Amino acid sequence: MKLRFHKEKKSIHLHFKRYSHLIIIFCILFSVYIIGNSNFKSRLEIDKNERINEIDEIEIIEKIEKTAKIKQQPKKSEKKEISSVFNKLFYDYDDELFITYQPHGGLNSQRISLCNAITMAYYFKRTLIIPPLILGKPIRYTDFNKYSKILSKLKHSTDFLRYCDREVDENRNLCIEYHNSYTLYQWDELFDFSFIKKYVKVVQLENFRKENLYKLSNVEYFEEIYFLKSNSKFYDENIFNKTFSKGSNIQFLSDLKNISHRLLHFGSVSGSDRITFSLPENLEFSQQLYGSFLPNNPIILSIVENIVESLGNSFKFVSTHVNSRNFMNRVKKNKLMGLLFKEIEEEFQNPSYIHDQTFLESRCKLMYPDKPDIVLYIATDVEPGDKIINDILQQFPCTFRLSNFSDHLQPIETLINPLDGLLLSKFLLPLIDLMVAAHSSKVFTFSFSPFDTFLQDYNRFLVEKSKSEDEDEVY
Repeated sequence: MKLRFHKEKKSIHLHFKRYSHLIIIFCILFSVYIIGNSNFKSRLEIDKNERINEIDEIEIIEKIEKTAKIKQQPKKSEKKEISSVFNKLFYDYDDELFITYQPHGGLNSQRISLCNAITMAYYFKRTLIIPPLILGKPIRYTDFNKYSKILSKLKHSTDFLRYCDREVDENRNLCIEYHNSYTLYQWDELFDFSFIKKYVKVVQLENFRKENLYKLSNVEYFEEIYFLKSNSKFYDENIFNKTFSKGSNIQFLSDLKNISHRLLHFGSVSGSDRITFSLPENLEFSQQLYGSFLPNNPIILSIVENIVESLGNSFKFVSTHVNSRNFMNRVKKNKLMGLLFKEIEEEFQNPSYIHDQTFLESRCKLMYPDKPDIVLYIATDVEPGDKIINDILQQFPCTFRLSNFSDHLQPIETLINPLDGLLLSKFLLPLIDLMVAAHSSKVFTFSFSPFDTFLQDYNRFLVEKSKSEDEDEVY
């Protein structure tokens, strides 16, 4: 037994000695495998932890922002840090930026505001969110915050009168009267946007509800809105070559261009001198904009064409704008009336006014042989029979106003605004009045009001267009 055991032990020893190099190689390979697998698992764990930490950080930031109150303003250092995080999360997949403003005044004041906003949107390379056009009784501007509340209370649907039902008796009637005195309308229903849409992306609001504004501009956090609430004058570059203090009434668009907030929210941008453009590109764009942003509603154009034809066709009559506010003061009224009569008579004697006599002029000559047979059209808000109108009629019997052409106005009498169900005719008459007056050979105005400015601009456009068409016919 001992001999046998000894032989077996010797045999095992010989086998081990013979295959020892294979055993060593196997052990080495196994050790490499264990170490590699351990490192792989470690890397997976690290990646997993990093992703978990990143998700946790995003969730924490979102929770902080969603629970933050709008009135609480973070410290500068905190705001900068939060803003940088939002830039990373928000703009990585969508870098569209927006601009908007607060409209006020009559149609012509709002037109100037819109043109200013369009030019700024072009300069900033931002999408313009256009507020609705407020037709009817002009709303006076106060300051940014108070006016925001006024706009937010304007009607936004056909059931707006239910808010008036909360009032009683006289207050309810005043509420209904107020909300019937205006209507909200889309700009592109009245004006030509073809030039604008070539260079600026625009979206239009139907009402002044803030949630609609934030939805259109993709705003989810208050810090994404940059407000410009002051009534500053803006310049596209610093033409003064000096630095202004923070409280200065002058701001430079070049300083605002690098603002990365999602929405740039201006207050009032009304006034032809509110924004001064000096850069050649901005000047050229602004000039082309004002020359192209004109009424293009087919129904209104047809009505105007018919009335102008009744007056003897374009440039065969003269026109003026009589604003009741300009004639409230007796001394001022007499002065303006004398100036108007003098200028019309001078125009009548001007050789450039000479043209083939129209049917209307011939009829006036027969009816009033001792008076000038010049045809005068008055765009006015003065009621018929007012002393101002009578004074003009005594001097120029062939004087007409929009109410003389009521039969041509029938096509707009059935137009209804789908937003509130109101008839649009009374809101569109001032625009039609202006457009008819603009077809005259000479426009007499006495102020630099938005209405007079637009009237002169539109008349200038029509005159230049007529000259261009005549030149094309020659060639």
